[in-house]
Amino acid sequence: AAGRPEGSRLLTRLMLSKEDAADYRDMPYPDLPRLEVPAATVAAVRAALPELPGPRCARYRAGGLDPRQAEALVVDHGLGAFVDALAAGGVPLADAANYALNQIAALLNARGLDSSAIPVPVEHVLELHRLLVEQTLPKELVLKQVWPKVAEEGLSPSAVIAKHGIAAVDEGAVRAATDAAWAANPKAVQDLRDGKQKARGAILGAVMRATKGQASPQAINARIDELLAQEPGSNPA
Repeated sequence: AAGRPEGSRLLTRLMLSKEDAADYRDMPYPDLPRLEVPAATVAAVRAALPELPGPRCARYRAGGLDPRQAEALVVDHGLGAFVDALAAGGVPLADAANYALNQIAALLNARGLDSSAIPVPVEHVLELHRLLVEQTLPKELVLKQVWPKVAEEGLSPSAVIAKHGIAAVDEGAVRAATDAAWAANPKAVQDLRDGKQKARGAILGAVMRATKGQASPQAINARIDELLAQEPGSNPA
């Protein structure tokens, strides 16, 4: 309804109302044919629309992201698209979100860029993820030595590793450090023999400290398995 003020009083008087189609002069004209949009056209237009914020946020939440992460990826479409590309490449959604909201976001902030100009290709982050999953190198080396050079030099992780000679400590040193940690942690060893797998972390952590994070977790775990297979009290072979 529309009205007008009544002098200086806080009062309005009804002048007209618009409630029905006729009030809006919404009447067919005989010289204008009715517009019929085919259902196929409607479906094609709907399919071409981008994913709306609500469904997109719900998809991220269903994938295990917390509300803060989901909202950040919906608000920043570029980071969200990067996460979706990583997920399409096989990276779990939670890991993809962590890469985007930590490593990628920090890189963009440092360079004063927005997410429409992410300088690291998705393929390089996919390769970085494989290094971490396969434990080819310790996590410490991957995130503190390989990743910064990937970001700075624009090279793939494998190219950075080859160029700079980045490598974990050799197998002999890993075995020696694992044997030393095994001997120094009898309670963790006994817990492991009793089937308490969490105790493995004590041995693993001791070896990583001794090697300054440069030992391969895969090699450490392999040596732990060898030691577990030996009789208690026997000399490590």
